[in-house]
Amino acid sequence: MFDLRGGGLWKRAMKSGATVSVYGMSHTRGYGLTNRVSVYGEIGGAYVESEDSSVLPSINNDDIHGFGGNLVLGGQLNAKLWKSATGRWEWDGSMGYRYIGAHKKDGNQMTWNEWQMATTIARSLGDVKLYTGLKLSALNVDYKLEVNRVTANGTYKPKSVVGPLFGIDWTVGEDQSTVLNLEGSYIGGAGINLSVTKKF
Repeated sequence: MFDLRGGGLWKRAMKSGATVSVYGMSHTRGYGLTNRVSVYGEIGGAYVESEDSSVLPSINNDDIHGFGGNLVLGGQLNAKLWKSATGRWEWDGSMGYRYIGAHKKDGNQMTWNEWQMATTIARSLGDVKLYTGLKLSALNVDYKLEVNRVTANGTYKPKSVVGPLFGIDWTVGEDQSTVLNLEGSYIGGAGINLSVTKKF
């Protein structure tokens, strides 16, 4: 399969009182290992920013610090754990890892390391599939801020790591090989993603 997606995570709360936001786009390729297990690889780009009043004021004299454009790399393993005899109900599970970062000589820098796990129950209604479940996101963000040659270093850790996940798939096209997806989640901050998937 071939997938293009874009979306963001808005103001995810950190233990320090800061929030972190991410906006980006990525490309995913997937391969079926068996009829139940698939593996996926992701590459893309993302803009990351933090809002933190406990560290240096930004160059604009506020609490928002931008980390510019960053590389996104990820991998995921998906498994179909159960499917009803009618095919209308399905129970899935997944686990994966995501890295966001860029090597820069000067300015603000960050490294985003995130382990994810999710489980969902889905219900098919013709060309539409609705699903909901729980997602675990264990995140570690190492950062270095530089303002007027003054630096501050630290690590952000999330206030919460588990939250609800929900979405909708809509299969379109004469050969039913294209899927439009809208997915949302809330783990200390609202996340939303839109994607278009082409199955081969």
